[in-house]
Amino acid sequence: MQLLLYITIFFSGACLVSFLNVVGSEDLDQLFSLRRSHCDFCQKQLSLINIIPILSYLKQFGKSNCCNNPISLIYPLTETLGGIFLLLFYILKNDFWFILPIFATLILLAFSDYYKGYIYPYYYLLLLPAFIMHITHLYYLQALIFLILLKIFQMLVNGIGSGDIDVLVMVCLLFGIPFAIKALLFACIFCLVVFSINQKRSFRFIPYLTVSIGVNYLIFDLKIFSFPELFQFGLTN
Repeated sequence: MQLLLYITIFFSGACLVSFLNVVGSEDLDQLFSLRRSHCDFCQKQLSLINIIPILSYLKQFGKSNCCNNPISLIYPLTETLGGIFLLLFYILKNDFWFILPIFATLILLAFSDYYKGYIYPYYYLLLLPAFIMHITHLYYLQALIFLILLKIFQMLVNGIGSGDIDVLVMVCLLFGIPFAIKALLFACIFCLVVFSINQKRSFRFIPYLTVSIGVNYLIFDLKIFSFPELFQFGLTN
């Protein structure tokens, strides 16, 4: 029964990421047109069985059924990571309902930045439950100081975008300056790794920040490498 619960949570995370992928990639007029999922290549409407996260990619051997074009790896990769992250958050049970809106918001921002290079401000409304739940524990002064420092850096170097600053200040408000700085450093490291592989000159930074924030939260807040604790949760819950 416990295994069934974990599988359900994993696929819930994968489905959430799949849905946010669609929302983040569509423009407003397309998003509210009630158009069903379609092939990225030939625009043919997809059947229900062809939009099941992860499983549909495996079933189709990574190719579109309608036109036999290769399906981007970003779909199964992000869906799998989303399922794993959500499952780990649940197993380690550290403010799961506080983390869930943050998890959803960051993923939506990452997809929007990745596909379009910009984000809609109203996406931040998804964070309201997290802010309300922890309104007395937010790092207001630290977030203000961090905002000023980032704005100064932006004016002097012009090496960071306004959307990146929004995300970093939001993270600082929720978790404090030390966490935000670690997230920023890890994101820069991820960028350097990608640059060393494909020599890409420009980066849309929010996807790297999103991965970095998730990794930092698991490592430093949930202490994911405390394996005995993780196994204890998995066996006794």
